Formats: sequence, C-alpha cells, structure tokens
Amino acid sequence: MSISFIGALAKAAAANSTLEMPLFMDTPFGRLSFEHRKNLMESIPNLCSQWVLLATDTEFTAQEANLLQQGGKWGRFYELMSEGPGITMIEERATASVFSILRDRLEDTQ
Repeated sequence: MSISFIGALAKAAAANSTLEMPLFMDTPFGRLSFEHRKNLMESIPNLCSQWVLLATDTEFTAQEANLLQQGGKWGRFYELMSEGPGITMIEERATASVFSILRDRLEDTQ
C-alpha cells in the first residue's frame, strides 16, 4: 500500500509524467509474492528517471533480475561484500553477469 501511495505522490508531483528524481527503496520485496514483485519490476522503472533498489540476495533473485533486464532500464548493479567487522567492499558488476551470483528461487525451494 505504501508503494501505491508513493507512486500516486510521484505522479501528482510530476503532473503524470516521469518524475525527474531518483527513487530510493530499501528491501521493498521482503513480504511480497512473486506476482507483486513482478508488478513492481514492470511499473516502478516507468515512474521515475532513476530507481535505486537496495535488496538482499533473498529478495532480489534471478527471476527479479530477469524481469528488470527485460524492461530495458537496468543500468548498474553493485554488490556489497563484508570484509570483516565495519568493513564493506562495493564492487560494480556488469548487469549481464549478475545471474551467476544471484539465487534462483526455484533452487531455494528444493
């Protein structure tokens, strides 16, 4: 429901066109079914000029990556890796290569 509210505010602010500002979302898929995730992956990239999605490996899997890639608006992918207490390394990955590091939801259920 909050995502619908954010979308309505963004459309109102942009007068029904693309909002020319980034939209940051932190772990938005945690409690959503795949059908709702799919709807978000198809609609949010058209809502704003830039979508910064912060997600864990359990909520952004190969299925979500495939949907985002099909939309043609996927620009960058960064992986955050813990190197010890208080140390996080950030590595940019080519979007085509991220499928090798993302989980496949079907594998998780077996």
